[in-house]
Amino acid sequence: MEHKNVYIKNIAQVSAQSPLSDDWSTSPVELQGYFVPATDPQFRDYINPMAARRMTPILKRALVTAKVATGGNPLDAIVTGTGLGCATSSERIINAMLEEGEALSQPTHFMQSTHNTIGSLVAIDSKCHAYNATYSQDGISAECALLDVFIQMRLGKINNALVGSHDELPKSWLEVMKRGKVIGNSGQVPASEASVSMLLGCDKNGAKCEVAGIELSYGTSFDVMLHSFLSNNAITHIDALMTGVNGWKEHDDVYNELFSVLPNVPQLHYKHIFGESFSASALAIYASALCLENGEAPASLQSNGNTVLPIKNLLIANTSGSNKSLILLKSCD
Repeated sequence: MEHKNVYIKNIAQVSAQSPLSDDWSTSPVELQGYFVPATDPQFRDYINPMAARRMTPILKRALVTAKVATGGNPLDAIVTGTGLGCATSSERIINAMLEEGEALSQPTHFMQSTHNTIGSLVAIDSKCHAYNATYSQDGISAECALLDVFIQMRLGKINNALVGSHDELPKSWLEVMKRGKVIGNSGQVPASEASVSMLLGCDKNGAKCEVAGIELSYGTSFDVMLHSFLSNNAITHIDALMTGVNGWKEHDDVYNELFSVLPNVPQLHYKHIFGESFSASALAIYASALCLENGEAPASLQSNGNTVLPIKNLLIANTSGSNKSLILLKSCD
């Protein structure tokens, strides 16, 4: 059976950088401290203010990025990735139960406390009654969601889909993660929040780039993964390698396996611009898609470069604990 190609048609982000904008590529906002919250757009420009009153920030971010990415087009599927889900609402419902007892719990906080609330809200707004799923796999949640859609589209089961990845960081969770050395480590980039929505389709016209291959693995080294990935996708040349290096040596040493196998491939990094989060890899996909659409990577993404780097294909590598992922994106030119 002939497999269909999969393309990223449109993509939108809300992060520590200017929301719904690509200004970061030439003039990124400097991240300071150990946590930088997301910079929100004017929600009233996209969401009815009366409806927005009942939504937490993560829900509003997800809805806005989804609206921008889809442009109102009908969808065959909505698949969401999130590490923490609606953490603020989860915290509120638990605190209310501890302080006031179950009899006085507010139903809105309860209804908005689950991970799949995000995808459900987008489905209601877009009137999509088709396939809807949510993945929560720590820092590779975005890749899990993308892989689901990638397989279904390649097999011809769906023709388009919205893939989203969204995470927020309440202050209390932030402190726990800092004590647990998840963030705030020596040299590590600040933690932040992220909301990314991307529209995928089988039609090449107007696409930003092609999703050529995805591989996820647990407990496998990058060098072993890369060998099978290159063989399975018949890759002979890679123009650039986008990694999740975040400045913390204990985390970054894992990527040395890749660097040793691909010693001459230019390295690109993104977490110094967008920060660290469970949805950070979605921002890697976003930044990579923009690079391939423009045919070049800006100096802001390069570890030791002062000029733009021409690229036609790009490999994204991400690690989250024992989970690892590789994503190959190609130019549509």
